[in-house]
Amino acid sequence: MSQLTVASKKQITADWGRIFPSLVEYKPLQLVRRIGPYVQGISLDRRTGNDVYVPTTFLHSLCSPAENLSLSLSQPLLSERAGLPKPIKVAFHAAHLEEAAAKLRNASVLPLAGDITLDELFTAYARHRTVSLLESKYPIHLMMDAVSAAAWLGDGSRASARARLYLEEAKTWPDNILAREGGYAAWSDTLNRIAGSTDELREVVNDQIKRLGLEKIPASDLLF
Repeated sequence: MSQLTVASKKQITADWGRIFPSLVEYKPLQLVRRIGPYVQGISLDRRTGNDVYVPTTFLHSLCSPAENLSLSLSQPLLSERAGLPKPIKVAFHAAHLEEAAAKLRNASVLPLAGDITLDELFTAYARHRTVSLLESKYPIHLMMDAVSAAAWLGDGSRASARARLYLEEAKTWPDNILAREGGYAAWSDTLNRIAGSTDELREVVNDQIKRLGLEKIPASDLLF
């Protein structure tokens, strides 16, 4: 096994699923589970050459309509020396699987099994901001996801408090950062609307579960 063929993809996906039994195959090289209004998973990202892959944990919010799962809050397996994504050669998959899985599990900002709390979620978003990625410095959509999660849970007070926290920070950002959101005032209106949209968010999540074919995916709870 040296290339990512149909057979090797199936084997590699099954091997990772054996180590992370709370996750199930969503499609080849992608394992997922549901947590409240989220899909959490491991994507075994194929790289150029078709002979390596990079394991990457991710968290996708179902609170916004989408056609595919996004790799938000992504954390690729990193090399210890350079801190860069560490590809696994298909030819050495079996030899490196256990070690790579342990490192990925330990580095994950969220547990890959069991329920999680809203506080754990907020902490994960905060930890992710310490990673040197483009989405970490001005995480507009991650902030919207966090407010959405609290609102979906029915905790309007914490959703509003989280919105206020993010809006206060956004006052210090360069003006162009929120240009695509219509500017600061428009984004403020958006966050405050989300914070009070529990019923609407629950409808969106239920619709996304159906549209993305997630009905049979195992689900854990997001807790207060």
